[in-house]
Amino acid sequence: MSTQFRFVLAIFLMLLVMTVTNLLFPPVMPENVLLPDSTAPGEVLTEPEAPAVIPEVRNAPSEREATTMPEDLAPSVERRVVVSGPLYRLEFSSYGARLHSAEMTEFKPLNHDGILDLIPAEAGGYLGQKLVVGRDTLDLSQVPFAVEPEDGLSLESGD
Repeated sequence: MSTQFRFVLAIFLMLLVMTVTNLLFPPVMPENVLLPDSTAPGEVLTEPEAPAVIPEVRNAPSEREATTMPEDLAPSVERRVVVSGPLYRLEFSSYGARLHSAEMTEFKPLNHDGILDLIPAEAGGYLGQKLVVGRDTLDLSQVPFAVEPEDGLSLESGD
């Protein structure tokens, strides 16, 4: 037998095995299940109307009512936290835990002299997170995060 004939025969036998398997063991089809984004024929979905909410109007607090913001809720200054190892140096922001610098210390860039940085200098930071729930989106890239350990983390070979 030629190699070409054996190849075509192998493809034919694989298709035959797949077909016979589906005939002997047909997949079980679920009954009356609609996917969240699908609708039944002729059915029109409408969103339930939310009750009208009238925003409460508040006057500015008087001077004697004014309170100071607790220190733990006061906006903090953005800090850069460094995580380093023998082959890399990563710099994260305390706001949004965004990655601002990813330097590969043992590699040389092809287009310029110096250290290879995987994050462009003009980038505002990578890996900023957003939470999406339904139609609402909460941007976490400007939320202050608690950093532990505060002075960063340095790893040595073998750690």
